[in-house]
Amino acid sequence: MLLMLISLTVQIILLHFKPYETRIDGALSNLNEILVMIYLYLLVGITEVNTNYELRDIFGWCLLGVVLFSFALNFIKMIVMVGIKWYQMRRLRSTQS
Repeated sequence: MLLMLISLTVQIILLHFKPYETRIDGALSNLNEILVMIYLYLLVGITEVNTNYELRDIFGWCLLGVVLFSFALNFIKMIVMVGIKWYQMRRLRSTQS
């Protein structure tokens, strides 16, 4: 429960102060925090509180899906940012020659 409160506090701080240079960084950070909260809620579902083993398996697969989705989003963003920097450097070199 404490981890969820910490995650919610981080989301509020990010929304209020907007510490990132670009909007896409802020949006991705907020989305990552939302995915952390979803992950934590699903994690509660696979504890001993839940005695339905089939439901635990479903929650486990959902946890894996959340992690893979978060990884894919961040990886795609990284690839796009590297591509943008590469294009800018290439364009700068072509104008200097």
